Amino acid sequence: MSSFKKILSVLLLTVLFVILFYDRDWGLNMYIFQLMLLSLPLFSGGINWRNNNQKTLLITSFLMSTAAFVNHSVIVFLVSWLSVGLFAASLSTAKSVSMYFIIPPAIFAPFEGVYRFVVSVRAELAGRGFPVKKIWRMAIYTGPAVIIVLFLAMYSNANPAFGKYTASMFSSILNFIELSLDLLDWMIIGLSILGFLLSVAFLYSRIPNKFIELSISNNGLLNRQKSSSNSKKHLSAAVRQENKTGVFLLVVLNVMLLILLTLEVKDVWFGFDYNGVFLKEFVHEGMYILILSIFISMGIVLFYFRGNQNFFSGSKWLRRLTYLWIGLNAILVLSVAIRNFWYIKYFALAYKRIGLMFFLVATLIGLWSIYKKVKGVKNTHYLLTVNSLSVYMVLCLMAVFNWDVIIAKYNFGQSRAMVELSYMSQLSDKSLPYLVQTEERLEKMQDLQKEQLSISSSTFARNFDTPSDYNNEIDERVSWFKNDWKNKDWLEWNPAQYNAFKKIAERD
Repeated sequence: MSSFKKILSVLLLTVLFVILFYDRDWGLNMYIFQLMLLSLPLFSGGINWRNNNQKTLLITSFLMSTAAFVNHSVIVFLVSWLSVGLFAASLSTAKSVSMYFIIPPAIFAPFEGVYRFVVSVRAELAGRGFPVKKIWRMAIYTGPAVIIVLFLAMYSNANPAFGKYTASMFSSILNFIELSLDLLDWMIIGLSILGFLLSVAFLYSRIPNKFIELSISNNGLLNRQKSSSNSKKHLSAAVRQENKTGVFLLVVLNVMLLILLTLEVKDVWFGFDYNGVFLKEFVHEGMYILILSIFISMGIVLFYFRGNQNFFSGSKWLRRLTYLWIGLNAILVLSVAIRNFWYIKYFALAYKRIGLMFFLVATLIGLWSIYKKVKGVKNTHYLLTVNSLSVYMVLCLMAVFNWDVIIAKYNFGQSRAMVELSYMSQLSDKSLPYLVQTEERLEKMQDLQKEQLSISSSTFARNFDTPSDYNNEIDERVSWFKNDWKNKDWLEWNPAQYNAFKKIAERD
């Protein structure tokens, strides 16, 4: 796309953004705007169909934009814009670049985009004979002019006699500012700025050449550190000594982890017996410590296999112990997932519990990548490439589902789990049809929960919302939602809220 067409596209997209979002919530309007952005390189021939990054990111961007429109949730909203930003950055090179080299340019694209847009406008105007240099010379006097006015104001306040001469000038300036502020539409200004930033971020995003060179030149394999003949013996001795300490450490750690996993299998996997307590120590503290131990374990492996240990012929046992260590940590990840399963069974679904499961999937991929790194003598570039892509894909997978509706249906679909009504009442409007419950049913649920927790009704009432309070809040939200949906503009329409409104209307 030519420089002039890019500048024109930014201005048109900014105007379109203001038209789509003025005095409106996001919905169909955001889907239209994102599709407009994604279609620009398709029509301008900016996509290299041999570039795997561009094809993958185009597909995921379209899927995430569609998911954001359909599900209308904050998570998929953020992931959709992340996807669009990554796709925009990938368009700046015809070569496939590792994901972790695309992420930083995508994040800083709005700032760089503004600078490159200004440079493009200046060059375009200069090329058309516009006196850019003269205007620039005049513009550099803006700073001194502001300082002069500032000192005039200070001197006027310090000396009343001096202030008499400047009073009329400052009065005119203030009147002009007040009139301007009254005439300005701040929503249009705010939307124009946001639309402009999104447009320049998409059209002027660029991966630095240094990043492209590093990504292409790196084959993912670790190179042996060469040394002079004088230091060769010393380096070999250091590698042998490190190997011995590594074998000793991993033997002890593997034994300890085997004992821990034996107890986990016995007490958590098959012998878990819920006794009515809140599971805080068992789940929250226990899981966080186990997750921390998994990441420390990854660090230990990466430390020992960071250099020439990979090429040492005597590292057979260190490798075997490392493979065992990675395998046991994978089982530990499974154990954390089982703890989370028990937590969900007895304390219902929540966003953090769902997020933990996806986090554990990414952790398993991370452990697998470390195994491949040790076995295939890979370097840090390989690890960052695999894990940055896996984290992005896990985020996309997580964003596909309508979690508020899933949480509401699951939590009220069973009676024995500890469902906190205060949490349920905070779920989004699209889950309202499933949040509407009879007071009688909620009371029965809470009676079972009191029995399960072995606490009195008075203690339960002090710590948890009553069915009556919960229903009053939900009734208010339903009434507001119906009113709000009827007054929505067609550009705010989205399937998730439409289905919620339809279900509520059917019940009425």
